[in-house]
Amino acid sequence: MDKKVLGEQQIFREFSRWLKLNHDISIGDIRTAIAEKERSFFIPVSIITSELGILESVVKYLREIKGLKFSEIGLLLKRSPIALSSTYRSSKRKFPTGFAEYFLAQSDYDIPVDVFQDRVLAPLESVVVYLKDKKVLRFARIAELLKRDQRTIWTVYKRAKIKGK
Repeated sequence: MDKKVLGEQQIFREFSRWLKLNHDISIGDIRTAIAEKERSFFIPVSIITSELGILESVVKYLREIKGLKFSEIGLLLKRSPIALSSTYRSSKRKFPTGFAEYFLAQSDYDIPVDVFQDRVLAPLESVVVYLKDKKVLRFARIAELLKRDQRTIWTVYKRAKIKGK
């Protein structure tokens, strides 16, 4: 093994010991914190309702559950904060109640926020392509998760593929 790699491993072990002794932080604690931070940039599929569009559901979740400002949501989604505030107001009109813990606890799948950064595809197209291609779900299961008709999901997926994704 390379001397540089061995040296880096030794430094890492010493740093790990120092964290444990001085701050009672283990490597497992660090891994857990990183996993929680990464998970915070995922959207649970369970928040998607038939009453709201995909983007409305996402913005409502990020605003109400994660407590983000529109400027922060705009950075995450690569969209205008002003447009997102309008989207949020629309979501509140259509679905005035907040997301119940039931919605959040029921999520089988999470969608990375960066899926919504692609402006070539509509939000619904982005989610369907992600669930079909990355999670390898059947159209029927995607339709069930997104509370949409199976034929709609198939059409949306085919349309997204034509767009070049």
